[in-house]
Amino acid sequence: MSSFFPPTKASSTATEVIIHPVTTRMVLVKTSTPPKRMTAPVVATIVVPPPTKKRRQTSAQGPNTGANKRLKPNASGRTTPRSLSGSSASPPSTRAASRASSRRASTTPAPLPTPSNDPIPRPCGIDQDGNITVKSAADVVRDLMSSYKSYFRDPEHPEHNAYGPDGRGGPPQVTLEMPNTGASEVFTLLQPKDPDHYNPIFDLRGVVHAIIDYFVPQTERWKFGTPTDQITLPSDMNIFCHQSDPIPDPPIDTSVHQYPYGNITHGIAMSFNRCDGPAFVKHINNFNKLVRELKCDSNGENLLMKEVKGWLGVSPKLVKAIVEQTYQRCVGPRIKDLRSYTAFSSNVYGELMPNFISDIILQTSVRPGSHVLDLGCGVGNVVLQAALQAGCTTAGIEVMKKPAALGKEQLAHLRDRLRLWGVSMGDAEVIEGDFREHNLVHHLQRADVVVVNNYAFEPRLNDELSRLFLDLKEGAVVISLKPFVPSNWRLKEFNAESPVAILRVEERDFLPGMVSWCVKGGTYYLNYIDRSMLREFAEHGATTSTRSTRGTRRTSR
Repeated sequence: MSSFFPPTKASSTATEVIIHPVTTRMVLVKTSTPPKRMTAPVVATIVVPPPTKKRRQTSAQGPNTGANKRLKPNASGRTTPRSLSGSSASPPSTRAASRASSRRASTTPAPLPTPSNDPIPRPCGIDQDGNITVKSAADVVRDLMSSYKSYFRDPEHPEHNAYGPDGRGGPPQVTLEMPNTGASEVFTLLQPKDPDHYNPIFDLRGVVHAIIDYFVPQTERWKFGTPTDQITLPSDMNIFCHQSDPIPDPPIDTSVHQYPYGNITHGIAMSFNRCDGPAFVKHINNFNKLVRELKCDSNGENLLMKEVKGWLGVSPKLVKAIVEQTYQRCVGPRIKDLRSYTAFSSNVYGELMPNFISDIILQTSVRPGSHVLDLGCGVGNVVLQAALQAGCTTAGIEVMKKPAALGKEQLAHLRDRLRLWGVSMGDAEVIEGDFREHNLVHHLQRADVVVVNNYAFEPRLNDELSRLFLDLKEGAVVISLKPFVPSNWRLKEFNAESPVAILRVEERDFLPGMVSWCVKGGTYYLNYIDRSMLREFAEHGATTSTRSTRGTRRTSR
């Protein structure tokens, strides 16, 4: 997600942060000294029976020092640990090669299925209308007006400044009809002075295409003109502006259709490319007229909401567009608040990008009824996206006050914003607290997936964190950015009570652009809760003591 502030470069004697030119997130690019260890004492016991003695099972309440959000913010203004696979124009897609390592050196688990852009089956509609006040694109620009400049002009009156920030009557704005009954949003027709900042015009065009592609019934789409797949958007459903070659004009309209309000999609694209403000506003108004007709047909029925209730699930591409809108309206204007942390501590902030989050949701087969827990949730990106994409229940805990507050604000805003779209999400919760102290047993015992961005965690904190896994059910999976199981770890009698003895690890690659702190790709880990190794060890004793929880063979998906 993009920052609302000019690209910056902040450095200390040991670290350097730059603003990534493509993903527009803050990235940690240099670390010259290793992180300090935490001095907090380790407290916890374990749960597994050795061959000759009965083991006790106890769990330690776990840390939450912001696992998912602990890395330097990235070039785009979004900080790292979270990412997903996206559309062709989104940050690099997540078709990462996966590498599976088995609990036993002699076997290799089957690779997980390759993620797709298919929606996760779930009910999507809501019964509430969209008559609600939500922070709009115009509100975002108003608070940062000095960072914006004119984009459109009036070709017939070029001397007029009607489309500038100081135009007569205020900055140029349009109201766009949203899918739900009574729903609309105001957009300011200005562009950012810095091309890496939020662009409301790009956002507006993306919303227009999303409504046509996902909400308008197939039999009614021709009325809007040229199909959207024949029109090039500046960033294809991405609401950031990027420096690029001129956007090609849409193809010449050769259709025999008599459009009720002209070729709307073609007109929007042409007027945008020519910076023709009056024409652009005219075509947006025609779009609104047609959408209003579909929202109240001859029977008084909203055909767009009827379409939503017939969906098999929410498209991952639409999910990412909506959570991106939420991020820009809540976190983007205050991205600087996330840069206050102690260098080389477990509180270094970073984010996983939407493409990465989407990938892990699909890879771990999250569904309605699943529970996803984010330990160190930062501003709540995983919590929000999983609840929307899968319709599952989610919870996140964050120790740092500012990110936790932004996470709660994002969650509240997303709930309201989904009223505009007419789409449902699963129950979600953002908690401010330390996962080492907060009582999370209820969430841990229910969790099917636990996300922890431990990339910058100190070794002691990782040890404390691993003790929380003893409360997880069999088959649950922990997604981590650093391994909990050393590559040379062997199960023996003296370490049989270690929490890592119940982890079966699969290693996978992520591509560049998937995390906010690094412009390169990297590795992440799927740690499955599998107590079969311990049972085997208890039954056979020393005969299994030489087996490793991590195999050496890698397989790619």
